[in-house]
Amino acid sequence: MIKLIFICYIEVIFIKDATMAYYEYVDNFNDKISYASIVRYYPLGKKQRYEWDPIRFNDLPDEMKYLCFYGSKSLNKVDYILTNPIVIVERHHLRFSSKKKNKFHFAIHTDREGPSSGPCYSILYYYHIDNNIDNGNLRFYEHEEDDIPKEIFNPISGDLIAFDDNIYHSPGEFSTDSDDLVTRGLLAFFVKL
Repeated sequence: MIKLIFICYIEVIFIKDATMAYYEYVDNFNDKISYASIVRYYPLGKKQRYEWDPIRFNDLPDEMKYLCFYGSKSLNKVDYILTNPIVIVERHHLRFSSKKKNKFHFAIHTDREGPSSGPCYSILYYYHIDNNIDNGNLRFYEHEEDDIPKEIFNPISGDLIAFDDNIYHSPGEFSTDSDDLVTRGLLAFFVKL
């Protein structure tokens, strides 16, 4: 009997690892939130990327709390987000064309290497993604040195995803054939653990 339980336990672990999801798709919030009401709290000026000082969850603007709450819920971390942890908000508003290349390429990394400087989980809100962007996906890897992603997420405007600590990922090297500027706008929330 004990041997049978042990074999079943090993099979369950194997099945769970084989179907591991690297991220959780939360929902599309295009009709639920106006992105203009969010980005007004995070002006960029002439910059295309900015990271704000750490802030407590309860001190975030309501729209931000809403997104962080649902991102946390998708990762089964509602109890944790309600403890009022530190959140770091980063905004990327990249404008590029076929004539003006995107200069912001990220290597494969985990977000604990970024502004949180340690363990965190991540919530990404794609507030504006133009349709004519090529290779604008987000790629997830098992290891930093992997060449082939295990999962790929192709965002559209309004999408919210979340993923746990220490997940290797990188955005594609996005580009466009458009002569006019296109936009890829993203708010990243790093919830410190």
